[in-house]
Amino acid sequence: MKNQKTKFQKLNIIILIVATIFAILIVLFGTWLKGKCFCDSQCAWKIVNCCPENAGARWECVNLRTFIEPKCDSLIFCPQVISPKPEAKCICENWSCVAK
Repeated sequence: MKNQKTKFQKLNIIILIVATIFAILIVLFGTWLKGKCFCDSQCAWKIVNCCPENAGARWECVNLRTFIEPKCDSLIFCPQVISPKPEAKCICENWSCVAK
């Protein structure tokens, strides 16, 4: 009887260790995936400095899943330079949004 109880306790410990390792791997994998893109539709050109296209917009190729619109002050200095959206494509390549 004591031998069976010891085997059962060892089995429980092994299951607990395996479950803990599995949970840690899920958390790590989820964290790694958070900022990654998986297809081109998740990437886009966005203005990141609050200026319009006709007054100094600064464009970046960003991941739409993680992009946060800039908080714009009511008083903002924008250079009077036309800055149209780049003609380069903004695509997903190797899990990152890149301009090509």
